[in-house]
Amino acid sequence: MWPRDLLAPDFHTARILTFGYDADVMKVWEPTSSNQILDNGKALAFAVLAHRQDDAATRPIIFVAHSLGGIVCESALLLCEKRGTLRSVFTSTIGVIFMGTPHHGSSLAGWGHNFARYLGAFRRTNAELVGSLRLGNSELGQIAEDFQHLIRREDVRVRVRVFCFYETLPMHAVGMVVERFSAVLSAYDNLPLDADHRNMTKFDSTANPGYRKVHGLLTRWLADCEPGSNAALNNPESPDRSKKDTCRAQEPRGGIVFNGNITGHNVVTGLSGDINLTFN
Repeated sequence: MWPRDLLAPDFHTARILTFGYDADVMKVWEPTSSNQILDNGKALAFAVLAHRQDDAATRPIIFVAHSLGGIVCESALLLCEKRGTLRSVFTSTIGVIFMGTPHHGSSLAGWGHNFARYLGAFRRTNAELVGSLRLGNSELGQIAEDFQHLIRREDVRVRVRVFCFYETLPMHAVGMVVERFSAVLSAYDNLPLDADHRNMTKFDSTANPGYRKVHGLLTRWLADCEPGSNAALNNPESPDRSKKDTCRAQEPRGGIVFNGNITGHNVVTGLSGDINLTFN
């Protein structure tokens, strides 16, 4: 897997974790709605917190989120900003990379139909979720909107960088899963990846053009929070951060690379798929 095989060697001083969900999490007989997204966001927030004890509590975090995982990530950060016990996760977050996240897709019937077909190809899906996408329900879009409002608020002293990648190829027998207009946020930079929705997060080597784009972005963001840079003081709860916790340590931090199926003992349990990759 590319987080383990490619990112870990290239960013050897970072701790890399993945967060996933069971294939059965969207059960036909159970309602799947924004409530489940919120529950999974809470699970992600507390899972990250659990791996940031002691000297790791203020290390910078970058989330890389694929598909609906981007909405889950937004939900997690919204919760972290509100809840005192979780706030250090929000104040330590320096960036979020969205990959094929359907920020605006819930308002278009065609997108909802294709996304439902995509889900159905890999797991049992849920009629309520499909209906909310198809009929213009704005629940998912509201989470994305609230997240953007949060990181732009003048009273929030945390600068969270945002970048969006979008797919350019249709999936076989499914079509375009998340169109460009749904995957990008107009206020932030974006780039295409020459892949379909599923393969846009699958890189076979460091020479892969998609990997180079993601790698380059991560490198720039990490450089921004080196000692002496303005971003190194991003966390208001860590005023001397340039001396204590920067994005690059001199030695490997010894963190575990979490990968594999959600049933594996080294995986942070929670919501599904290849979604949230956390640097901290």
